[in-house]
Amino acid sequence: MSNVERTDRTAEGLPLLRSTISGGCDSIVQLPADRKLGVVVSHPGKDGDPCKAADDMLTAALARLRTHEVDRAGDPASLLPLDPCAVVDPAALTKNVPNTQPAPRTLRICEWQGGGDTLTVELQRGAYAPEGSPVDLGNGVTGDIREFGGSNCVVTWQHRPLPDREAEHVAVRLLAREGSGSPCDRTKEIAASVASRLPKP
Repeated sequence: MSNVERTDRTAEGLPLLRSTISGGCDSIVQLPADRKLGVVVSHPGKDGDPCKAADDMLTAALARLRTHEVDRAGDPASLLPLDPCAVVDPAALTKNVPNTQPAPRTLRICEWQGGGDTLTVELQRGAYAPEGSPVDLGNGVTGDIREFGGSNCVVTWQHRPLPDREAEHVAVRLLAREGSGSPCDRTKEIAASVASRLPKP
């Protein structure tokens, strides 16, 4: 985590870190199991003590997380609980982007880098609009494929619709090393491997 400062405050026994990247005051705790990841509460206001407000909200959120009050029954068709680093078929990964290592970027984004290639897989919720050319990913899944500049390709698809014009959707991006040819064949093969491993919507 970058652009953060230490404080003398704690929340649920964890040291609080501070950032102002949001323009207000951001209160942050690092995850004990992976210090590159954390929980952030941002308070946009300038009145009073916005940092104390952010700290108090984060402390309350952590307390609820530890008591399981926020637990709810998951939907077996949802992709949101899945680890984005685990949804790619290892064989497709080794074939198309060899010698790469996964690095979680956020809860729902994983990135692999190596040999001049960067692969990103995102499992998201929000508005979804198809862009690009239709592509068959197998198992009845149709996605959209777009190529940029001869070295960047993205395949996206809607996993399942949700209320209020939202959807769960997937994006597989490959930024290929220069001179390696069109990346879209490799991106399509990786995306098809992901689509085959997701729960049925």
